[in-house]
Amino acid sequence: MILITECILLVRKLQERLRLLEHSRFPTKSVEVLLLMFHLLFDKLDKTLEAMREDTPKKAEQHDLELRLCRMFLRSSCPRYLNFLQNTASGNVPFELIHPLEELIDRCTKKKAIILFRPQYEDNFGYDDLLYKISEKIKPFLKNWSLKEALNKQLTGSEEIKALGFVSFPSLERRSFLAHSLIGHEIGHIFALDRLEQIIDPRQVYDEIRERLASIMQIDLTKPPKDPSLDAEFKEQLGTAMTQFARYVPEVYCDLVQVQIFGLPAILADYSFNAGRFNLDAPGHVHPPDRYRLRHMLQFLNKDYVMERFGALPTRIAEPMQKELTRIATFTEEYENLEIEKDNKPWLKAALEQIDKLVPTLS
Repeated sequence: MILITECILLVRKLQERLRLLEHSRFPTKSVEVLLLMFHLLFDKLDKTLEAMREDTPKKAEQHDLELRLCRMFLRSSCPRYLNFLQNTASGNVPFELIHPLEELIDRCTKKKAIILFRPQYEDNFGYDDLLYKISEKIKPFLKNWSLKEALNKQLTGSEEIKALGFVSFPSLERRSFLAHSLIGHEIGHIFALDRLEQIIDPRQVYDEIRERLASIMQIDLTKPPKDPSLDAEFKEQLGTAMTQFARYVPEVYCDLVQVQIFGLPAILADYSFNAGRFNLDAPGHVHPPDRYRLRHMLQFLNKDYVMERFGALPTRIAEPMQKELTRIATFTEEYENLEIEKDNKPWLKAALEQIDKLVPTLS
């Protein structure tokens, strides 16, 4: 019973903080949907916990694990999410970018997506789909209730909400338009899944990566494996190749979205932001090698229909820009370190070659 009471008190504290945040000045009315989402969530939690408190002590003990997970959610996740909301207040975000980006998101997504912008201390950009994250976290203790359905029910007469979240940017770069062109990558994540599901055949990708990996490792797939250790290594490499392909493809797609939105500044910002990293050719857990990504961005920028969107630049701007692009192009033409990485990691070679085949269909 003590655990239930603690959770109820935590919910009430969060509700009070939410009421205080409602009096803040925000740069967009979209925040009203986020406020509504939190109200629905806290009200549901409050009613559910009160109903548990009415149960007998013995029956309440049956919910011990759910209550502990609920307490962790209320203590750790919710304050962080409300901090996100507080950081979106006017004065903290690049006001002049918000409305154009909101219009862009509305045009590019099949269903309504509400995205707010917030500064963060980390020197990085990121995207958090708060509606999805919260919906996943509350499943253990709100099993028969959907936050997304409850929210869309309240928003009758409007489109169904597809995503509701935050794009984060480094607070030190609040006034840097060049740096904010990196926001285009995070916006791409909103509709990357829909687009990739349209053009990727998972079975075909698996077959092609499997065949390419077998060729790299000199394995004959038409014959039974003779060396159990080699067969086990092949299966491990294949699993890694498929996993990393699934992680890398959305990132490359979002890079192209970034170029599609911002053009040349996207290339300059990406180069400036990543060129100082320790190893530009090392594969990441979620992101492919930085130099590899920049290479695809530069190739995409040079496509005629992309360049036409931004028109001809005045000579005084075009000449230094062309010099900078030449320097970046030279930078991306360094292949040696990546080839070494590929030789040491067969899965990387197979995954990146599959992405190279897919890139023309992404644009």
